[in-house]
Amino acid sequence: MNLKLVSSTVTIATAATAVSMAIGTPAQALIVAGSVSYSPLLEFPTTLTVSNEFANNINPGLGFTDVSNILVNSLLLQSGSLSGAPFNANYDTTPAFLSNFKFKGQDAQLTLLPGDQVIHTTGNTESLQFASTTNVIFSGIIEKLDGTDLAKVLGNFGAGETFSMGQRVASFRMDVRSVRVLDDVEEIPTPALLPAALGFGAAMLRKRKGQTGSQAAARTES
Repeated sequence: MNLKLVSSTVTIATAATAVSMAIGTPAQALIVAGSVSYSPLLEFPTTLTVSNEFANNINPGLGFTDVSNILVNSLLLQSGSLSGAPFNANYDTTPAFLSNFKFKGQDAQLTLLPGDQVIHTTGNTESLQFASTTNVIFSGIIEKLDGTDLAKVLGNFGAGETFSMGQRVASFRMDVRSVRVLDDVEEIPTPALLPAALGFGAAMLRKRKGQTGSQAAARTES
């Protein structure tokens, strides 16, 4: 197989511009990185698989905690996009694309909503045995494990696998940049916050007991 390399600097630059236009530049909430592979290579449909995941919750105040053992599910990429150039691929709803983390103190997962703002490029040449890269603008839902919605998110991710001169390079990076927590979501205190919460509760209990004692003494005196 001898496919032409269809990726280009212009295409990648256009994708980066599209990402900025779609989600702006809000504060990053979460970064997930790892190694990536595609199967099959240089064909559609193809499955993107991430391994050796690690994450950094840039701003814990936006809700993500306990991300050290986060997992990334595989993603099936299919040919075609209704969004037009430069996008050329799509994917269906992908449940639990991210899992094994907490959001607002609750065990949670991130489900990708169907998306077609995907640029997937493949190719091989005499010097480059193969290359597969993917750039995605995504939207998703953070939900509890029972399926209850917690928040809506926007972001982007990129993944590339190349093999050249006997060396394989494969990397994945996902940025969650916009988080909108649903109105009826209550935060469950994490272990780090529990001592303070318990301390506050104990103080209120002591205050209430003190008020009750004072009222009882007043009744006795009267």
